[in-house]
Amino acid sequence: THLAELVRRRAGKLLSRTDVKALLDSVNATDPAVVEDLTGAGVGVSDVQRVLASLLDEGIPIRDLVRILESVGERARVTKVPDALTEAARQALGPAITAALAVDGTLPLVTIDPRFETEMGTSFEMTDQGGALRLTIRSHEHLMSELDRAVHITAARGLPTVLVCAGALRPALSRLVRQAAPSVSVISYGEIGEHLTVEAVHSISAPMSASSGIEQE
Repeated sequence: THLAELVRRRAGKLLSRTDVKALLDSVNATDPAVVEDLTGAGVGVSDVQRVLASLLDEGIPIRDLVRILESVGERARVTKVPDALTEAARQALGPAITAALAVDGTLPLVTIDPRFETEMGTSFEMTDQGGALRLTIRSHEHLMSELDRAVHITAARGLPTVLVCAGALRPALSRLVRQAAPSVSVISYGEIGEHLTVEAVHSISAPMSASSGIEQE
């Protein structure tokens, strides 16, 4: 229902610090070493809250909490950038994430023209809220149009719309996509389970200038 979908999209915002503390206490009761590793890596309740909220915002279940916390603790010894911690958790959950998006063992994928993906990478900018893409107006409009087309193509076949991209680009691209097309799942290539068959159902082309090349600023 619409209400259920609304609650799902806001799940991350509904997760309180108290909720996270209770979750950590439950893990500590059964797997104390996991929580000890988090503490040793300097990961606090607020760090875990941000990771879990990010996962929930993208519809990722957090039932496998031990695996999530183990991956966060390991990654935190290298960097504590929130996006990096979330991506570490997603990598650990990758096969489960993509299996949930597959239809009869086949994962339908919407790919991106490598030239456009490169352009997105050059527009990357780090903000207080995490990575963001600062695309030109033309490129942004092109991306939104192509996403709309992809949604219609997959919907006509009764498939989910799953956009795949490079891991470094995924958090920022996902934020951008969710604003306009919240039903689209954005995954990285590294999250695709080896047990799945993949099918490219659509490819997002590179934006073209008035001549015949990719738009240049």
